[in-house]
Amino acid sequence: MKKILILTTENLPFFETPVRGGGIRAEMFGEGLKENGFEIIYGFCHDENEKVDYEHENLRFLTPYTSYKVLEEINPDGILSISWYPLLFFHSEIDLPVAVDFHGAVVIENNYKGTVDYRRDFTLKTKALSKADFFTSSAPRGVDMYFFPYLFSADIDPKFANINYIPMGFPQPFPFIKQCSQKEINFIYAGFLWHWKKSEDYVRTIAEFCDKQKIGMVSIFSNEYKEYGGLSVFPLSSRNEVLKKYACSDVGVNLMHQDNETRRGITTVALEMMWSGLPVIALESLQIAEYIRKFDTGWLMKYGDMKTLLRILNEIKQNPEIIKNKGASASRLIAEKFLRKKVIKPLCDFFISPYKLKKRKYISYWQANIDILDDDLETRKSLIISKLDWMKKLSKREKEIDTKIRKLENRITSFERKLPIRTLRLAKRISAYLRKNKSD
Repeated sequence: MKKILILTTENLPFFETPVRGGGIRAEMFGEGLKENGFEIIYGFCHDENEKVDYEHENLRFLTPYTSYKVLEEINPDGILSISWYPLLFFHSEIDLPVAVDFHGAVVIENNYKGTVDYRRDFTLKTKALSKADFFTSSAPRGVDMYFFPYLFSADIDPKFANINYIPMGFPQPFPFIKQCSQKEINFIYAGFLWHWKKSEDYVRTIAEFCDKQKIGMVSIFSNEYKEYGGLSVFPLSSRNEVLKKYACSDVGVNLMHQDNETRRGITTVALEMMWSGLPVIALESLQIAEYIRKFDTGWLMKYGDMKTLLRILNEIKQNPEIIKNKGASASRLIAEKFLRKKVIKPLCDFFISPYKLKKRKYISYWQANIDILDDDLETRKSLIISKLDWMKKLSKREKEIDTKIRKLENRITSFERKLPIRTLRLAKRISAYLRKNKSD
């Protein structure tokens, strides 16, 4: 049985703390690999000053100073890094097959948060990817052109720069029994309300509709927002608590601003809500839309189109049976396309028959620019040398011309000096000639 180390910097669901998509995806890979016959160890990467007190039989803790020691103790057959960042905990090459899961656009997200300089992140990401051999992404399309510059900068041969599509996968059945109210229609928005996603207007519109029509509530998870008419606010909770809340809801909401971060993949919460049997209201521009449209698992609208949103809400209010029908379609979609054991097959194949990509010694993005600058300086230097040679030749020619000019000037000066004498002699000859002719 092969042993795989899964590295992550995000809380894992079994910590029983609020968890984000990266942590959920790490557990998905771990459980999926177990189902395919692998032994799994989770490696939680953290700063040496960060206090962690989680315990789990298959959990190890890594810092930049202990990473290689822990790696030696575990002795895995391969490594899966959830995002590229955990690979920075290893300061040199890793003599193991390494897979990286591109979950979310970390550089873009950090830039939106305003926490770090994206140019610094670009350099670090390139450095991290130089250690990897296999790449996966949660997005079915549109990721190549975003990630390829990083791979090429990390000296990944374009022939092997393949990004394998591995969506979020789920076990069957959903672990909690549906407990929906027969008298109300309750909506739920379960993602983090990051300011750049601009989801507040959608949530407010749904809350105001629910309050005005007296049909239920819309629930969110947040430690910042306060409740008002039609809006129910729960504190940020563990994954199990969120899943239980799905089981008590009727319709999922996945509405947000489309930007360079959200368009890179299918949001985990959208699939989780459909896994629980919830139909979903989503934007037609997001990648989840093609599945919603094909399997009829919810409703689609354009960004900012509140009229369409109100039309959808009225349709749900007037025909509650549509919730059950679309919810059944959502469960069927997950069973057909997003079964955990099946979706991770490309990753299983890699660890069964692993390989190491051949790369040159890592050259950073900035070093590459320095090399280009050096080449440019060499070119400029050669041009300057050529110009100096030409100037030297020109100078030599100028000296020759100067010599000739001085000779000419000397001759002119000599001539000018002799000119009065010659003129006097000529005047005497003319005077003698005139006297002679005059006497004749």
